[in-house]
Amino acid sequence: MTAKSGTIREAPGAPGEPPRWAHGMKTAAGTSRSDTSLVWFTIGWTVLEEVRAVASVRTRRVVGAVGALAVTVTLALGALTAVQAFDDHPALGEQRAYDRLAGRLQRAGRRLRAPVAVADAADLSSGGLGASVLNGLLGAGVDAGVPPEFGWQVAGAHVVARDRAGTRLLVAYGVEGERLRHDPRYRVLVATDELPPARRAELDRLQASYTGIRGQIRWSRNHPLLARRMAELAAHSARAVVLVERT
Repeated sequence: MTAKSGTIREAPGAPGEPPRWAHGMKTAAGTSRSDTSLVWFTIGWTVLEEVRAVASVRTRRVVGAVGALAVTVTLALGALTAVQAFDDHPALGEQRAYDRLAGRLQRAGRRLRAPVAVADAADLSSGGLGASVLNGLLGAGVDAGVPPEFGWQVAGAHVVARDRAGTRLLVAYGVEGERLRHDPRYRVLVATDELPPARRAELDRLQASYTGIRGQIRWSRNHPLLARRMAELAAHSARAVVLVERT
């Protein structure tokens, strides 16, 4: 819109889906460079997640100033901790797991019976990984989408009803994935584990040494060397599986 259209009080074309809270792990936030548009958006897990219409230009400028300050602080903190970048993984475990899966997933995805419905194990980590899996399949030219109950995540653009799906996938990360891969209702399409079997067994033994958060704190105080070893293993322990539901 232009100045000739009059004062803008809210963004036109409000989203048709009911508003929902999304998780806070965003990879980007943006808006226009001028006061012409009042729309702000966020991106998380490569998905356009939220669109907001700020009520006035003044409010928008205030929000923009706060956002700029937040970016400045973030960059300053990043500069202070840049030395650690060579030792720490900058990506979350879910993203590292997907990077290891991506090539095999895209090759296997092209052989699946379309359309492909992509669901996840309903925890936050599996949800983030599921979004990456969906985008990877779409990028490989696979006709894929989410079940109707998750259509709000993709604005209804890629939705596959259960009874119409040629293949139904379930994406799981971490311990939940290990449990589900032994479920007779599924077969493994692709899977990955950053740890080799011997180190995975070592990590499992260490984590079995305590129960609950309080138990972990006490155990770590009593066994600092073992606790340090466990932390080293856990820092590189991303694992995930993409399963095909048996029909």
